[in-house]
Amino acid sequence: MAHCPFMARRAGYIALGVLLSLCCWSSRGTAAPKTRSLEDLSPEDFLYTVRQPFRQEAWGEATGTVQHVAEGKDNIRGTLRIRVTFSPDSLHAQLVLNDVNVYGFEQKHDGKIPTSTSVDMPEKEVPPTLEDFGITPEDLTFAFIYWDFRRELPRERFRRRECRVMELANPNDQSTVRVWFSA
Repeated sequence: MAHCPFMARRAGYIALGVLLSLCCWSSRGTAAPKTRSLEDLSPEDFLYTVRQPFRQEAWGEATGTVQHVAEGKDNIRGTLRIRVTFSPDSLHAQLVLNDVNVYGFEQKHDGKIPTSTSVDMPEKEVPPTLEDFGITPEDLTFAFIYWDFRRELPRERFRRRECRVMELANPNDQSTVRVWFSA
């Protein structure tokens, strides 16, 4: 089973938890009857709720470091800035790697799941690139939450929070991810 490389990093778990908690908070009640909590929803209904766009404008920004360690290769380190804006009809993100490579990402919410996405790559990438780190722009903007639901795994605790763990499959290839959602 292939895993999203960024998800293996602690920062990825933290950012994912924050953004997905915001997504759940923003769209709470969209798909489920008001008498049911998110943790009681079926996996499909839970994902439907999480996948709903924000009902109001919001934004986020994160800055950190990224490192790639591979056996038999030099370790690669870099700095990464992510800026994201959310609106009811779209998500826009800008990823800046090492202050030189700028990646753009747009996700349109047109009422269909999966949503339509587009990625703008730098005209001339300067090494190391996101690919050198084993990262795609979709990894950092969490576009994989729209992948096909495969199964729900047993719940786990992460940083003292009960999490629902979902395995999602890329509809375009054989890769899968496991995603921890705060229950």
